[in-house]
Amino acid sequence: GALHSLLEAPLSRAIDELPAEFKMTVQLADIEELSYREIAESMSCPIGTVMSRLHRGRRWLRARLLQEAEALGLVDEAPSEPL
Repeated sequence: GALHSLLEAPLSRAIDELPAEFKMTVQLADIEELSYREIAESMSCPIGTVMSRLHRGRRWLRARLLQEAEALGLVDEAPSEPL
């Protein structure tokens, strides 16, 4: 609906702004829907690294999207959370 259309551009920008090591991990997990093992194999890194990057990347995206929502007046104030 309208909210989806309103947030599509900010979400796309936020994903583009993700630091590189998080961007690929988030894309493989949340867009390509690969398992941790599949991501670890494709990125040649341990599963623990995949889990850490995914957690940090999602946290970064959440904070960035809250800033966008605040700017659009969808939330009163985005909580301050370390990126």
